[in-house]
Amino acid sequence: MKNKKHATYILIIISLLLLIIVPSLYNNIQKPVEKPNSNSKFKDNINSKNNSSDSNKSENPIIESKMEFGIGSHTNISKKVPKENNNTSKSPKEQKQSISKSENKKKNKQFKWNGQYVYLTFDDGPSKETKTILQVLRKENIKATFFVTGTSTKENTNLLKQIVKDGHKVGNHSYSHDYSYIYSSVENFFKDFYKNQKIIYNTTGINTSILRLPGGSNNTVNHKYGGQQVMNEIISRLYNEGYLFFDWNITSGDAYANGNSAEYIVNKVLNEVNNTNTPIILMHDNNANGNTKKALPIIIKRLKNKGYKFGVLSRNSPRVVLK
Repeated sequence: MKNKKHATYILIIISLLLLIIVPSLYNNIQKPVEKPNSNSKFKDNINSKNNSSDSNKSENPIIESKMEFGIGSHTNISKKVPKENNNTSKSPKEQKQSISKSENKKKNKQFKWNGQYVYLTFDDGPSKETKTILQVLRKENIKATFFVTGTSTKENTNLLKQIVKDGHKVGNHSYSHDYSYIYSSVENFFKDFYKNQKIIYNTTGINTSILRLPGGSNNTVNHKYGGQQVMNEIISRLYNEGYLFFDWNITSGDAYANGNSAEYIVNKVLNEVNNTNTPIILMHDNNANGNTKKALPIIIKRLKNKGYKFGVLSRNSPRVVLK
């Protein structure tokens, strides 16, 4: 009897255990395998890896560009995060034009960073040669500085007006350009200087404050007539009256009486530019040498190809003084 009671208790316990364990086992067997969460980091990494080649097809790749232009060469390695390609709706021709504009912007920026200014200056005009020179400068869209003489201006006032109208700078180069007269005394120099200053003002309305001394500030001619003392006094008075004179560090060789060829002028200028910091180039627009106008467009184009920009002389520009 007692054994039967024990057996009953055991059966009851086993039954209770079975009621607890069996449903749990059943649920585990039927429960589906859980899918990765849509926000799962694992999923993102997998998709990113598997889709990397496809994404590169629709986006601009990382750019590594090497640019060489200007005076010297500058290597610019730029790595950019790929951006969405906005040119997909454009024709190949339009996409090419878009790329070309982008490259031009980079090129212009590079010239600005690496470029150097060159100053074209013309002495002893204006004359009939000036008209052609102005046409060349206008075509190339650059500005220059003209140091004019009074004797030339009297016969060519319209050309002097055109120089100013085209945006070029005008400087005083004496009235007579007569070394024996202007360098014989300080008084003679300033009498001649003011005479030309008045012509420039009456013709253009400009009271220019820049000049170029005939022959430069240090020349053997003034020693012959008035000596270094006269030149020193002229320079001192110019400074006191607020005038600035500009010499040059490159001469084109176009003023010689025998008339150097256009090829000679081109080669001389370009060879000296390569070895000169802030080139201020001396040329002439008088009637002495007609080859200046022939050499000028070649010089301009080759300097542009080297990355040079063209400036005009002013109170704020670099100055060269002959020693």
